[in-house]
Amino acid sequence: MSLHRRATIMALEEDRPTPFLVTDLNRITRKVEEFRRHLPMVKMHYAVKANPNPSVLAHLLEHEVSFEIASIQELHALIRIGKDPADVLFSNPIKPDHSIREAYALGVTTFTADSIDEIDKIWDNAPEGKIVIRIAVNNEGSDWPLSHKFGLPPHLQEPLFTRAAERGQKIIGLTFHVGSQCRRPEAWSQALEQAMPVLDLMRRCGHTIELINMGGGFPIQHLRPIPSMAEIAAHLVPSLEALREELGPDVRIVAEPGRYLVGDSSVLATKCIGRAERATGIWLYFDIGAFGGLAETLEGFDYRLITPRDSEQSMDCTIAGPSCDSVDVIFRGKAIPDLHIGDLVLIENTGAYTSAYASTFNGFPLPEVYILQIEEETEAA
Repeated sequence: MSLHRRATIMALEEDRPTPFLVTDLNRITRKVEEFRRHLPMVKMHYAVKANPNPSVLAHLLEHEVSFEIASIQELHALIRIGKDPADVLFSNPIKPDHSIREAYALGVTTFTADSIDEIDKIWDNAPEGKIVIRIAVNNEGSDWPLSHKFGLPPHLQEPLFTRAAERGQKIIGLTFHVGSQCRRPEAWSQALEQAMPVLDLMRRCGHTIELINMGGGFPIQHLRPIPSMAEIAAHLVPSLEALREELGPDVRIVAEPGRYLVGDSSVLATKCIGRAERATGIWLYFDIGAFGGLAETLEGFDYRLITPRDSEQSMDCTIAGPSCDSVDVIFRGKAIPDLHIGDLVLIENTGAYTSAYASTFNGFPLPEVYILQIEEETEAA
């Protein structure tokens, strides 16, 4: 039975209240296998922030996927499922002192930084910790560029590397992010080219390169065309082979897929709870909105919607969430049939950055999450 069909039955025949999220662990397994098939030399460190559901984390651990964290709370979540902290990357470039200190005490050894102030904090709180420096790379072709907030600027690279070397602080590699939902298959290989001069500078300053972290950005299907993992690998594998030839076979190459591994594992079930004709056209109101898990729509992120009226003519509608906040508008000018109150709507590929964002704003409950393992792969809309 397909994921869509299962979600529909759960909502209509089992009379479960919406909104809720249905997650298929078998889809996550297939994505893990796909990544390893195309990039066998790259070790996955799942970005916990994408979906920290304990069942999802435990499933990934069972399939020998490692993890990267953005906070000490995420580390505690991993410890609860039995993950050894020594293999966890603390990849947030900005961390409170107490989080560095606690993570180090619990066994985390590798921290990301992108400023002199951050390596000073790590020196004070994890003096034997290993540091990976984040640099900014070209984010062209990504739906969500990330280079404006993070990345050590070129003019501070030599001062940082020198400062660390003078006190014996270990800088062991570089990390970068090509931007979320990157649609250029050559982006990762080009980012490696951008990183090479910085790696040369690191070595000249006395550091040994042990780790290259390519971050995330690997896309999933929504409404815009994306490259396949095979297309990405066709560009990336030759660059990784050249990198290993330059740096030696012992250099570790890792990536931090988040959305790629879990994004298309889930379907969000919601209902139309209101309809109104405004001066700007038809407004539809769902029982989930930006505050209930669709926060990315506020930045223009779009999803495919499946409705019981998809055979009818579509019109451009404004779709809003249930809260009293006027910011809670999730789609503007969305082509969709004119729904009736009570219609079930399935929102595709909502396994990443949905339940992780959800809050109880206005007193609305968090969407219930149902974890399944569905054997059938064929989907029926």
